[in-house]
Amino acid sequence: MSNFYSFTGLQKTVEEVFDIDIDPEGGDFKVEQKVYRLESHDIDKVVFKDGDIFLKEGENEYKGFLVKEENYRRAYPDRVLGKPSHLPKFHTTLCEVLEKRKKLGSFDGVYIFSNTEIKRGDSIDGKTGDINDLRVCGYCKNIDEKIDDYIFTEDFVEQHLNSDENGRGFRRHELPKQYEKDEWGYVNGWDEISLRYRAKQNFICEKCGIDLSKNKYYLEVHHINSNKTDNKESNLQCLCTACHAHIDRFHRENYYQQPKNKEKLKDFRRLFQSNGSSN
Repeated sequence: MSNFYSFTGLQKTVEEVFDIDIDPEGGDFKVEQKVYRLESHDIDKVVFKDGDIFLKEGENEYKGFLVKEENYRRAYPDRVLGKPSHLPKFHTTLCEVLEKRKKLGSFDGVYIFSNTEIKRGDSIDGKTGDINDLRVCGYCKNIDEKIDDYIFTEDFVEQHLNSDENGRGFRRHELPKQYEKDEWGYVNGWDEISLRYRAKQNFICEKCGIDLSKNKYYLEVHHINSNKTDNKESNLQCLCTACHAHIDRFHRENYYQQPKNKEKLKDFRRLFQSNGSSN
């Protein structure tokens, strides 16, 4: 029988439809989206290195691109679009256009930084007219080694930012929100992480082999290295209440001294002693 939780396509659909993250291991790279209007003195926040553009915030650097905040006042012929356009071009590297801006000492009120796609109305005000994606600057295209064609922001984000090889993203377990812990030290979303891992193991204790698919309350997920924020599958183990209670000295003390856990262990033994558990 196929495991419901192993269908990655279904997982993606659930994430998109319900706007939730399903990531038990915290292992997927995700780019934290930024659209940042550059104010005075923000030249210090824009970093050009290794042929890419980064926005520096504290110790973090976000890879993205720069684009004029406003559309061109005049419509210029654009042979790629095949028509005159007010739309500005986005920049992926330190081309001669940005080099001139850099020498002025500021991007204030002229550029915005983004690492997500940008679409605008093709008009002077940028709000009316046909909505179009912005294409890469021709100067950038000629010197940026990772671009071999006139790419648009949607393609640039997909091909060069939203990947672990190119994008400056954070593993989900590294994001600050993930480290908002409950009173027991578990990260937000632990219930979902635990459920998915137990389901993947078919709700069977990995130590004694008891099947608790009809009594999931008594199947628990143990952190092997005792770090409750390390939710990689290699650090997780499905254990029945009895096996979990005897996995180490800390858990023995916890299950024999804490009234709630002591009662749960007592109930487990009463219900499943016929299964031959020796604990």
